[in-house]
Amino acid sequence: MANRFAELLLPLCARDAKVLQDVGMNRNGVGADVPTAVFWNASALQCVARWSLGLWMRLTLRKLRVLTRGGMARLSLAQLGDGTCVVIRELHLRHVFHWRTHMRFVNGLRMHEQLSPHPNIVGYFERSYSGFTPYEVIEYVNGCSMRDLINPREPLPYEDVLPMLVQAGEALCHVHAKGMVHLDVKPANFLVSRQNGDVRVKLADFDLCCDSGQTRDRRRAGTTYYMAPEQLKHGDIGVEADIFAFGVTAFFLLTGRKPFDAETMRQMKRQQVSESFKATNPCEINKSVPARMGKLVIDCLAKRMVERVPTMRYAVRELESL
Repeated sequence: MANRFAELLLPLCARDAKVLQDVGMNRNGVGADVPTAVFWNASALQCVARWSLGLWMRLTLRKLRVLTRGGMARLSLAQLGDGTCVVIRELHLRHVFHWRTHMRFVNGLRMHEQLSPHPNIVGYFERSYSGFTPYEVIEYVNGCSMRDLINPREPLPYEDVLPMLVQAGEALCHVHAKGMVHLDVKPANFLVSRQNGDVRVKLADFDLCCDSGQTRDRRRAGTTYYMAPEQLKHGDIGVEADIFAFGVTAFFLLTGRKPFDAETMRQMKRQQVSESFKATNPCEINKSVPARMGKLVIDCLAKRMVERVPTMRYAVRELESL
């Protein structure tokens, strides 16, 4: 019933959204010439439609078990009425009434919705609220993260790493093409599975993702090991930060080590920021890595933004030519 109700309301939402677009509505707010009644009509219909869809999803979902608990969200395996396995990703209760964290999580859900569908992005089904707790229903990837594949004692075979990096790069190309920056690129956020014998890589976790022009409040956000020098210096950041983090991820996959590694966090940050410290070429650690691959990774890790690989599309083309 809830599903049918939502299906009837969504076209009305789309109609009123078109009216708002025609008279100048944008992401920053309502245009001066938008009729108040039209705005509230669209907003109310969207809320009711999303609530009814969320209710239908909740009624048809059967939780099976908790998969993992991250810093911001809890992930649970669930099953739809038709037997399809999905994942419910919901904000931790301790963050529900912390306004800034709550809104960051909700913004990540919106970003994920805009980025889906894409073959290298974890599939998105729906987002809604359960009481005061925001959540999303996403694809269940039957595999593991890139982080789980890394063994410091024995680097992964180069032939296995290359297709994973190409697909990871394609995911970031899609994010950047949409005018967004991910800002939390790391092996733990890439899920790896096998489909018909082929490796499939999908990007997940968009809690820090934002429009490229709205990165000011994200300067201190992210995982320190993968943060670009400009992030650590609290400077202006853009897609170059994702490229740097991609370089750290590639280095880690190819060698089993991090390019910046020290006894203390302060020393490690100094290595990441200092132009006098150069990361070791992956070729010198893993002899199976081609010279061109090693150069590409080092170029991604350039300390100055202007010296870094220009775009993720360029990096993917270079990987595909290897």
